[in-house]
Amino acid sequence: MQDAARGRRSEKLRVEKLRSNTLVLSILSAVFIAIGLYLVLTGMQLADELTSAIGLTIGLFVLAFAIVFFLWPMLTPNLLTPTKLVVRFGCLFNMSIPLSNIEKAERISYGGWMYSPGPIGTRYSVIDRRYSVLRSGRGVVLIALRNEMTTGALFRKDVKELMIDCSDPEMLLRRLGGGD
Repeated sequence: MQDAARGRRSEKLRVEKLRSNTLVLSILSAVFIAIGLYLVLTGMQLADELTSAIGLTIGLFVLAFAIVFFLWPMLTPNLLTPTKLVVRFGCLFNMSIPLSNIEKAERISYGGWMYSPGPIGTRYSVIDRRYSVLRSGRGVVLIALRNEMTTGALFRKDVKELMIDCSDPEMLLRRLGGGD
């Protein structure tokens, strides 16, 4: 009996990495990194200095783009700690939500494998103050906040709802108290 209570308590105290299906981000990062490397290597091989500099610059820009928008978000999963939910998308989005500020959490289901709640990446809706932070669009959970929170260093945005995805939405709902 004590072991069962300890097991439930240790489950609530553990930090979970909320992984997502990152197949699309993986494919995009591989494609863009390959293009960037090709441009960098081609730029280094050209005899004309101006053309070489342009090719090298464009190649480095494409590599930086691939790292910031595709690779980095794959390497920074969302976290669920005993006191907060940390939602991240590379360097583009980072928000730490106290669990006491989560009013409700519910799974969003769409009509089939082809349908998605929105595009992959981060998107903000001014109308309903909803931020979507999606890596795949599968296993989407809508989190409603008790109190509005502000995010963003340069462009401040008020957030009332947050849409995230993870590989195991049922576990997330259980831990947030929104599941059965």
